Amino acid sequence: FATDLCCFKWWLLRIENLKRFRTMHMGKFTRRRIVACIQIIVSISLIGWIFIKIDLEDTLKHLMALSVLELISCKMALAFLVIPAAIRWRWFVMKFMPEGMAPPGLGLSVRVISVNAALNQFLPSRIGGDLYRVVIAKSLGLSLIKSLGATVADRLTALIILIVISGGTKIWFSSGSSALSESQKLAL
Repeated sequence: FATDLCCFKWWLLRIENLKRFRTMHMGKFTRRRIVACIQIIVSISLIGWIFIKIDLEDTLKHLMALSVLELISCKMALAFLVIPAAIRWRWFVMKFMPEGMAPPGLGLSVRVISVNAALNQFLPSRIGGDLYRVVIAKSLGLSLIKSLGATVADRLTALIILIVISGGTKIWFSSGSSALSESQKLAL
């Protein structure tokens, strides 16, 4: 009888631990799903609100005024910007990595920046793409703080580059020495 009682207590304890384990892990999984659903609902709502508020006729009129060559050149410029951004992000991740860890390859960096750009184009906020970069850097072995630091350093560098380029083009266009048309200046 004592053996059966001990065995019964062991099974009860095992079942109780299993219930706690399932509750603990299913709770995290369910919370993540709820947060993801809320993010999707908010994003869809914001995109829907934007489409309700814009004037589609005016937008189509401006879109039809663009030449195909200008539209293709803008898309190609955006595609070519992925490579320097990938190189810059990879460099910052390598600088934040501890000694002995393998840095991400250029192919992975290009994929990460491509997904980052897609998320930034699709989601109403820019946080989605940057969060993705932090998660990927963390999966490469960096701590959360170092992953965040590499991404913030990359963003600050991109901001400085943008200021320098914008200032240079402002000076160039204000001097009147450019031979670009008004629509090309507007596209820049």
